[in-house]
Amino acid sequence: MFKKIKKNPVKTSIVLIISVATIGAFIILWPFYFIGGIEPGELIMEEASPTGEYTVKTYLNRAHSTVDYAVLGVLEYNDKNKKDKNILTVSNTRRLN
Repeated sequence: MFKKIKKNPVKTSIVLIISVATIGAFIILWPFYFIGGIEPGELIMEEASPTGEYTVKTYLNRAHSTVDYAVLGVLEYNDKNKKDKNILTVSNTRRLN
């Protein structure tokens, strides 16, 4: 194995750099695309479906002073065998004056 590295140091370096960059990008960008990591904040509204099968809850998340608010909608099934789903995230929710 080490003989191949010694024979092709340029190819090995390129593969290593691409691998490290890919893993690094995944680690850095993962929180921005993973909606499940958003903590529900203040409950804005809760609405049940007409059939009573599920409930949609809307939360306002105030992360901290340097980030805009986010609105998170959560679909909660009243049947406990089904898993809840995050259905909506909206950022940049400033009011227009």
